[in-house]
Amino acid sequence: MTDNTSQQDIDGEPWDVTRHAAAGARFVTRTQWRDGLPTEILRSMAASVVADALVDAADEHGVIRNFVEETFYCRHVARVLNRDLADTDVVEPLVYDRFSVLALTDAVNTMLHRKLLAVRGTDNTVDYRLTLP
Repeated sequence: MTDNTSQQDIDGEPWDVTRHAAAGARFVTRTQWRDGLPTEILRSMAASVVADALVDAADEHGVIRNFVEETFYCRHVARVLNRDLADTDVVEPLVYDRFSVLALTDAVNTMLHRKLLAVRGTDNTVDYRLTLP
C-alpha cells in the first residue's frame, strides 16, 4: 500500500461503481488505467504529471484513500517530477502555492469529468479510485 492511503475505508462504505463513478465508467487497476488514458491527458504537461502521480499514489486496486491535496503534491507529484534526476542532483522541495493548487485541481477535475476518477467521501476526507469509460 502506498504512503497516500490508509487501511480504513470511509465509514466502512464499500466502493460502488453506480454511486461513486460517472455513468458508464468502470473500476480499473493502475496498469489498466495508465494504459487506457486518453491521448489528451498524456500530451498535457500538467495532466500527465498528475496522472503519473495518481498511479504512484494508488494501491493495487486503483484506490487512493484519504486524499490530501498538499500531501499528494509534495509526495507523489514531487516524486514524478524528480524521477529523472541523477542521485547527485540537488533536489529543491516543491512549493505548494496558489498556482500549484490551481494546476492540480484543474487536472483532477478534468479527470473526474472525463470519467477517469471515481470519488467518495465525507465532510472530512475524500477517496479517489481509478476508472475508465
